[in-house]
Amino acid sequence: MRRKITVLVLLAAASICLLAACEKDYLTTGSTTGGTGSSSSSSRQCAAYTKQVGRCSRTAQPGSIYCWQHQK
Repeated sequence: MRRKITVLVLLAAASICLLAACEKDYLTTGSTTGGTGSSSSSSRQCAAYTKQVGRCSRTAQPGSIYCWQHQK
């Protein structure tokens, strides 16, 4: 049980780091695809993950990688 909790904590930490890197990339390049993808600024998917569904299906707000629900 303790090992499962440790693995879950590590996965959560890795997800947070990945989202932080993605947000930093977006703020510097305007894209969450590393500047090489064809991401449209008007239809970006929210970068948040939910417990039940996984990746949020809403559209991100202008100037952010998150939708209105997941803004911090």
